[in-house]
Amino acid sequence: MVSFLTDTVVCGFSLYHILAYFLIYSCIGWCLEVIYAAATTGQLVNRGFLNGPVCPIYGFGMIIVLFALTPLQHSILLLYIGGVILPSALELVGGWALYKIYHTRWWDYSDFPFNIGGYICLEFCLLWGVGTLVVMRIVHPVVADLVDLIPPFVGVILMCFLYAVYAADVVATAIAASALADTLDTMEQLGEPMLGREGHRGNSWELLDFGTLVVHVFTEEARQFYALERLWADAERVDLKDIIVEEPAN
Repeated sequence: MVSFLTDTVVCGFSLYHILAYFLIYSCIGWCLEVIYAAATTGQLVNRGFLNGPVCPIYGFGMIIVLFALTPLQHSILLLYIGGVILPSALELVGGWALYKIYHTRWWDYSDFPFNIGGYICLEFCLLWGVGTLVVMRIVHPVVADLVDLIPPFVGVILMCFLYAVYAADVVATAIAASALADTLDTMEQLGEPMLGREGHRGNSWELLDFGTLVVHVFTEEARQFYALERLWADAERVDLKDIIVEEPAN
C-alpha cells in the first residue's frame, strides 16, 4: 500500500501527499473558522459540518487549488485571480448542495452586500484570493516539508487511523442531519407552512418560523451558551399539549 500511495501521481502530486494535505488543510480550515467565529461573536462553537475538528470543504478546496494553481505560482496576479475564482466556486456549489440535501445552511452571507443566494459574497471572494496567496507562497511549503519529515510507512498507518475516524464521523453526521431534516419537514407538514428557515453561526443554531410558532434548534453547546430561557424567565409557561392537536392515524 505504501508504494502504491507514494508512486501513484495525480496532477504532479503523489496520492500519499494528496491524502495528507486533505487532512491537514481540513483541520487548518476548521481552526480558522473557529477563530473567526470567536473573534466576531465572542464564543467558541464548532463551525464545521462534522463533529470532529475538520472542515472537509477546506481540504477539497486546497487540493483543487494545488492542482490548478501550482503552475501559476510564478505570477502573483494569476494566483490571486485563481484564488478568488476557485474557492468561491467551491463554496457556492458546496453551500448549495448542503442546503438542497439537508435544508440547512452551514454559512450564510445574506447580510453581506453583493452576495449570491447567501452562499458567497464579494468580500469573502476577495479574501479567498488573499488567503490563497498566503497559503501557496508561505503556508504550503512549510506543510509540505512537515509531511516529508514523516516516514511514509508511519504516515500511512497514521492516515489509515485518521481516515477511519473521519469516515465514522461523516456517517454519524449524515445520519443525524438527515434525521433532523426529516423531523423538521414533518413539523412543517403537520402545522402551518414554514414562513422562514434560517441557519445561524454554522450548524449550531437554526430558527424555524411557522408564523404563530418559532422553533429554535440548537446544538447542546449553543443552547447552553445562549440560554434563551433567560430572556423570558418571568413569562407565563405554556404547555404545547394544549395547542398541538395530533391528527388521528389513518
